Amino acid sequence: MPAWKRLTIGVLPAGLLLACTPAGWPLPMRLLTAWAGFTFTTLLVTWLIILVADVGHIRRIATREDPGRVLSFGVVLLAALASLLGVLLLLSSVRAAPDPLLPAHVAIATVGVLTAWLLVHTLFTLRYAHLYYDSTGGRAEGGLAFPGDEQEPDYLDFAYFAFVIGMTAQTADVAIADRTMRRLALLHGLLSFGFNTAVVALAINGLAGLL
Repeated sequence: MPAWKRLTIGVLPAGLLLACTPAGWPLPMRLLTAWAGFTFTTLLVTWLIILVADVGHIRRIATREDPGRVLSFGVVLLAALASLLGVLLLLSSVRAAPDPLLPAHVAIATVGVLTAWLLVHTLFTLRYAHLYYDSTGGRAEGGLAFPGDEQEPDYLDFAYFAFVIGMTAQTADVAIADRTMRRLALLHGLLSFGFNTAVVALAINGLAGLL
């Protein structure tokens, strides 16, 4: 499925949620509710593809011309990081929120952070897979060396690699053997460290607001 179609599928429920949220809710709360709808739908569609796709499918996607792939990767990545700012704004208004809205504030902030975190590393999962199997322009397949001399890793293998970096900001038993892949992993590690640090700071801020 082209990247723009996945984005379109995610935008539809986001727009519906934005239209259905009460007008009296703070704007950050309404936007984060819409963001949660977008990320949940995008994650659902993407992970259905990840779970059923075979190596041949991944290879076809990697070598297919999809001009929107890199653009959508960047746009969604920036949106995920920007959602942290929205969570910060939402949590900063927790003390001023009416009591009936307080549980909703906390729930939406929690879902916003969790889905943004999952989406970032899911996007990197796809990017690693497509880069690994991209043989266009005379480039040889590869760039990652999986244990057991695995030559045809599937999406779940790349998810393992991506989420290890996401949780630890470092690699485990998968070796990086390509300059392009190494630079992507560097970007991923830096973003993971910053994202995880921001999540801890937001959690502390949220707890302080509730006390």
